[in-house]
Amino acid sequence: TFISNKNQLGKEAVRHLLDIIKMNQGITLNTFKKIISDEGLAVNPYTAGLLKVIKDNFTEVDATNFEKLRWEIIKASQAERVCASSYEAFKENISDRMGMSFDVIQRSIYGDLEEEALLKFAENLGESSLICKYNYNLAQGFLVKAEGLEVNIFEHVSQLKPLCARIKFLGLFIESSVIKENGSLQLIISGPLSITDNVRAYGLKFAAILSMLIDYSKWSLNADVVHNDKKAKFILDDKSPIFVKSQNRRRENYVPDHILNLIGAFNERNKSWQLQPGCEIINLGNEQLCFPDVIAKSSRGDTRYIEFFNKWNKKNLVDRLETLTKNCRNDILVGAERSMLKDKEISKIIQNTSKFQDVGFTFKDVPSTRAIKSLLGN
Repeated sequence: TFISNKNQLGKEAVRHLLDIIKMNQGITLNTFKKIISDEGLAVNPYTAGLLKVIKDNFTEVDATNFEKLRWEIIKASQAERVCASSYEAFKENISDRMGMSFDVIQRSIYGDLEEEALLKFAENLGESSLICKYNYNLAQGFLVKAEGLEVNIFEHVSQLKPLCARIKFLGLFIESSVIKENGSLQLIISGPLSITDNVRAYGLKFAAILSMLIDYSKWSLNADVVHNDKKAKFILDDKSPIFVKSQNRRRENYVPDHILNLIGAFNERNKSWQLQPGCEIINLGNEQLCFPDVIAKSSRGDTRYIEFFNKWNKKNLVDRLETLTKNCRNDILVGAERSMLKDKEISKIIQNTSKFQDVGFTFKDVPSTRAIKSLLGN
């Protein structure tokens, strides 16, 4: 369960762990775990989760080249053990030879292991931040076990492009997207437990939705999850204690490197058309939103919106072709990755859809400047 203001057991674990860190600056993770065990804190049900948060966010591995140092210690040990008259003499001699205490030498042998990472006390390591990070990790764990998700974001649609572009880039399956009367965007997204292929990879991407929502001031999330073999509702909103929000956080349009490279290469070779990152959302009606990857503008003032689809969003490709056919739009161009043609259903739809012949093209791995130029020329 989440650690809330009313959860005294969880808050007690947080305070105890922070006290240990403050009183033992620079200790290793292994030593930290030993202190936890000695003080009986390990029996607290929140300790293991909090320990993972601390390990992931507040530890650092010594920058020393331990592999090189380890061989130096082995060579020195082989030389000293031959002439040392006792174990105490051996410790003293090797310390002199290495120029460091014997305790440091012992730690150096295993210094690059995860358990020997050093705890670092940061200014943002406070009670509230540790609780929020713990709750955030817990929330992501629930999302990995979700069958489906409904997301509502109550901001102007112009602010939603970064979120939608990121969701599309991750290859998440959007079942429906609606701009409601109050101006909010509602997304219905397929969860990891609703697919059969690459479930773990999809689940990790799916859980990343949470980090995107944090950027918005008002949002809600409603997921159908499976917990302990039982179905349950998992509900979060902007008031949930899952992350420390930054008031100065900027929501920038996320543009993948391969899109930036494509734009640069195309614009360098073409003068009549110029590409730019897609920063618009086009409402096509019938619960269909278009999030163009790039926008093409001609020297005559014409504009074309170009979307790229890969195997992760082939369902979206089918929906897009149906919508474009119905509303007769020719200003939206569609690129389909060739690997999708291995799917007989997708291949048949593309071959039998006249709209794709007019506004579509295929590409391998990443779109080519030649294919885009040819389509724009037509």
